[in-house]
Amino acid sequence: MIKNFLSSKYSLILFILLAFLYNIIVYKSLLTTIIMFFILLYFYNLYDIQTKLKNDNFLNKTEIINKHYKNIIEENINNNGIENDNNKYKLQKYIDNIDIYPLTQKNEKLLFITHDLICKEIIYQLRFIGKYDNGDYVKLILLIENFLKTYYNIIIDRYDKDYVDVVLDLRKEILNILYNFKVDCPILSKKKINLHNIIDKEIIKFQSYSYKKLKNLNKKYPELNIKNPHGIHENDMYDNFKIIV
Repeated sequence: MIKNFLSSKYSLILFILLAFLYNIIVYKSLLTTIIMFFILLYFYNLYDIQTKLKNDNFLNKTEIINKHYKNIIEENINNNGIENDNNKYKLQKYIDNIDIYPLTQKNEKLLFITHDLICKEIIYQLRFIGKYDNGDYVKLILLIENFLKTYYNIIIDRYDKDYVDVVLDLRKEILNILYNFKVDCPILSKKKINLHNIIDKEIIKFQSYSYKKLKNLNKKYPELNIKNPHGIHENDMYDNFKIIV
């Protein structure tokens, strides 16, 4: 690790910066301080630091996920914050294609998924789906948003227990749309990455995550006796007619 750092061209900037700070603290030489300042400015422009700091290579995983999610929302739902009839129709088209329950309204903000890192990570890991079926990809975001919204509103007693069935149906719809992504995209990408394995992993991730929420609902309303959904078996992944619950 130390060897890799010392061989990095950015290590030189760090050493110069340390020398700069040392000079200010110990010697307090105005002339040397000015010279060091211009040296730092030279390297700042030489390495184009400002541009590189905006590059994904300098972001941590959470920042990359949030950046991708924000871009998807801006492009497909908020459309860069511009409000006009075409944009509203574009979002309404995704909503109308969901034959389940009335979902997100035209001007409603996506509040719940925006604050859920696990769900945003699922959206990020499946970002390649946008190339093959962007409509279903955006629909997945809306379904997850409404799954979370309905769940949390039940937990805080804003919705009554009748809405538990809505949560169950939304969960089933999300798992099925995730499974259908395997029909939308090829098995291997151009870089020979197995895309179906990635989808399988995200299916299991959401199934596990949502299962915990069903357990919470079952604790809140034990009289409903919510049946535990079966786990995903290996055969489920390769049966095109299998409905994942």
